[in-house]
Amino acid sequence: MIDLGYIEKQGADMDKNVKRMQEDNDYFLARSYMGGQKYFEAAKILLPLFQSRKSNPRVFGSLITCYCKLAQYDVALALIDEVKSAWKQKYDEHVKEATEKNAQPDVFRYPADILFHEAFLYYSKLDNFKAIELFNEVLPHLNNKSIVNLYLGNVYYNTGNIEKAKHHFESELDINYDCAEAHYGLGLCEFKNKNYEHALSHFLDCVSLKFDFALAHYHLGEVFYKMKQYNDAAGAYEVCLQQNAGINKARARLIKLYTEHVSNQNRLAYHNTYKVDDTLPLIYVVSGLPRSGTSLMMKMLEAAGLNIFSDNERTSDDNNPTGYYEHKAVMQLARNHEFLNGAENKVVKIVAPLLQYLPMNFRYKIIFMTRHLDEVLLSQATMLVRTGKKQQVDLNLNLANSYNNLLSEVKQWQLKFNKNIEMIEIDFAQLHNNADEGIAKISSFLETDNLLVTKMKAQINADLYRSKVSGK
Repeated sequence: MIDLGYIEKQGADMDKNVKRMQEDNDYFLARSYMGGQKYFEAAKILLPLFQSRKSNPRVFGSLITCYCKLAQYDVALALIDEVKSAWKQKYDEHVKEATEKNAQPDVFRYPADILFHEAFLYYSKLDNFKAIELFNEVLPHLNNKSIVNLYLGNVYYNTGNIEKAKHHFESELDINYDCAEAHYGLGLCEFKNKNYEHALSHFLDCVSLKFDFALAHYHLGEVFYKMKQYNDAAGAYEVCLQQNAGINKARARLIKLYTEHVSNQNRLAYHNTYKVDDTLPLIYVVSGLPRSGTSLMMKMLEAAGLNIFSDNERTSDDNNPTGYYEHKAVMQLARNHEFLNGAENKVVKIVAPLLQYLPMNFRYKIIFMTRHLDEVLLSQATMLVRTGKKQQVDLNLNLANSYNNLLSEVKQWQLKFNKNIEMIEIDFAQLHNNADEGIAKISSFLETDNLLVTKMKAQINADLYRSKVSGK
């Protein structure tokens, strides 16, 4: 392991060697958690390692990555400022020593890894212009420029600078031609420029390197469609939907293809079965079991810029410090749903047992929150203690079977009324561990690029993830 460069060479002091080996073990455990997208658990391990050895770049970089994935940008920035301050202090001491020796001090420059992780922070926050500034500053000083070129390609594409995006994606491929994401980025650029042959080549390379890439298959379908290769387009859209059934623009394309260009009545009938009736007025719904994270999702969607249907009567408390986002009328949904006329194009919070009472004169986009049942039961029991309804936390394990049955019923209900209902599931723990992935899924489902993503991520507070099952 030492010769391969995974573990540092051991010194003569046995106690220090043992401590260093334990730190190495902890570091690799944290990296394993990161590989499983469990960034919260990884950060808990990495923070004491960072406090013990602040000069260790791999620990520092991994910790910054975790905090960015958890959308804890202020914490990440504070760590970066701390490391930069220590480095500046070290440089000031160097200047003092050089002055005493009548020598010329070195030119001051922060180490490239510090600037890289600061740039990554702004990249994660979607502060594109600040990220561009910092990545360009650090790029000449990095030995391995590959990942920076990929990031720069993405931020330039996001800001509409297609030519610079192309340059950096191409630079990435010069270093690593097997980077699927760079081929995808170049495909988007060429598609934007209507160079469909080049776009096709890059999207094909992308999916050959990383087949499980739903959006790449969708854009592959778009290229084939533009080139009037309709059978190939249908095949690409079908694969896209197999990987992510929530990309409804792919289904709309398929219905158009099977209606106008490709004769396949079975597939047309199939997709028409799942086609949502978009002539009906739309209501957004956040649902799930009680204590599954529905209030968090409501807060995130509010921060994203969506209108919330709430009467604000139930105010925040120790159980939900950021608010409940409920409307009293929802409790009467089983016998009166007239209030929904005022909820068009708004987000309504409806607990899972009440979904079956939604009238079918609307269409619904439902974000259904899932969470480990043990955590749901623990959170509910704790809530009952906080509200004084119970003296101690007792898990009602009999509820587990009832909840499992309820979740099955919800899925059957969705299938029965599929022309009115689109639904995705967002896992509470995964949302904390990898906010980017969860928000990307929500954005794709809502079919909008206008969500205020940075503000959404800022609502995820790890300190409020209190009822937690070990290992989740």
